Amino acid sequence: MRTIHVEQDLRFRFPGQSADFDEGVEIGLLIARMADGVIAFEQTVAASTLEQASAVATRLGYRLSVLRADDERLLLSVSRFSRRPQLKLVYERASAL
Repeated sequence: MRTIHVEQDLRFRFPGQSADFDEGVEIGLLIARMADGVIAFEQTVAASTLEQASAVATRLGYRLSVLRADDERLLLSVSRFSRRPQLKLVYERASAL
């Protein structure tokens, strides 16, 4: 039985369920946060779900970065792709000759 991190100070356990069930819940939580339009967040997931999490993130316009990893768990940083680059107009004063 694994503890599933939903958000800061909120965790769940599902006694009697398989590792596949736990991984499905974690991916479901990840998808729900992305579908809700959260701009940036961190999420802990099983290391075995990284490929699936990456595919879903790309499809929904997010990028993933692994912040911390051990044999079984990953802490992911999830952030939304910017559809357009943020352009900034910069003025420079001409120097007097």
